[in-house]
Amino acid sequence: MRAFLVLSLLALGSALIVKEDPAVDEQDAEKFQIKTEISKEDENNAILNGKPVFYQIVMGSFPNRKQYKLWMTSLREVGQYDGTVVIVTDKPGCLENGLGEKLLGGKMEYSDSNVNIYPGTGNGKVHILKVKTARSLRGIKMQKSKVWDNLELAKIDHPVSSAIYTDTDVVIGKSLKSFMAYEQDLEKKQYTLALFPEQGTASWEGAGEVMQKKREQGAAAVKAIVNPTPTNVVGAMVAGNGKTTGPVHTGVVVMFPTERSRMCLKDWAFHVGGGKNDPAPINDFKHGQGKSLLQTESEVTSTGIDQAALNKAASCKEQGNGIHKMETSYFLLADEKALQIGRPAQFVHITNTGSGKDIARSIKSTYFHKWLKMGDDVEDFDSHGQCDLKLWANAEYMERNKITDPKKIASINPALVKKILKK
Repeated sequence: MRAFLVLSLLALGSALIVKEDPAVDEQDAEKFQIKTEISKEDENNAILNGKPVFYQIVMGSFPNRKQYKLWMTSLREVGQYDGTVVIVTDKPGCLENGLGEKLLGGKMEYSDSNVNIYPGTGNGKVHILKVKTARSLRGIKMQKSKVWDNLELAKIDHPVSSAIYTDTDVVIGKSLKSFMAYEQDLEKKQYTLALFPEQGTASWEGAGEVMQKKREQGAAAVKAIVNPTPTNVVGAMVAGNGKTTGPVHTGVVVMFPTERSRMCLKDWAFHVGGGKNDPAPINDFKHGQGKSLLQTESEVTSTGIDQAALNKAASCKEQGNGIHKMETSYFLLADEKALQIGRPAQFVHITNTGSGKDIARSIKSTYFHKWLKMGDDVEDFDSHGQCDLKLWANAEYMERNKITDPKKIASINPALVKKILKK
């Protein structure tokens, strides 16, 4: 039996070569498929009888951090949201270990090759969706646009009326009750997506050009971008003949199960990935000196990939009523002062890049404990330790990523090869 397993492993390894063969990667990457079709009956059922879900992506280096635990704690305890949660990851064991039974709601109830399902802590379960490791940061970002394909694999036990995506560095800072009522009203409109207007200096690719255009439009337009209060946004609408322009913040995105929203998401994904399902890393032309964004861990220089791609996605603006800019009172792009005075908002984005990374740890900790009233179990919010190989580099991971070459397996987890050979 042992000899048979060894031969089988070697045979599989010779049948499929992974990363070392770029032709295989390119062939796989070309298979760009995102479903857009949905019957009117299913669309109406989702909108009329469905429930929203929260949707998070934790891939790449992020399973090694504990921001997802902070996010989940704030969602449940501060936001008082007790519905369904879906987390997309390439390292499910790391997340499940980090969240623990307290946040997962107990023991695993169901598992297959695509999803692990936990009972959750309220009326909604926690679905850990298992996906292959992306080749680049762009590939990770594309999981946002793949939301409806992913939710189908997640085996959610109710129709889904909308998916509320947030970045991993977003924290829920107030009860979500009023926002959920507001958001569910948006579900009945004809929007493709709903996002918040960008705040601060809009430090993304093309922001300088946008700000220059705002200056040309006048002071009202500039105020609506730099300080997007309801008064300033209305002022910009009046000054601009009823139309607002400018960037949106892609750290929080509401996506709808309609055909128009799905077409928008496919268009968006096409521009994020350059028409490929799992795009290769792109060169960091500014700082990377020929290295990819993924190789340099350059999240700063990748800021704006989503916004730039969304700006090119014509169907997002042309379908239905286009992109809806949500009420700014629900969102805070946090700076040091805002955290010091305990400024609240339903969605508080303490960015890993830009001004957010320069905020002292003690100030963040005080904000979480003093102002948001979270317990000491979130004090590891900024941990960056490596997740134990046993938790993720297992046989399921190798199968999901089509890694069958024994040498490749050994380079990732030597103990796994030894374990197979012992059998």
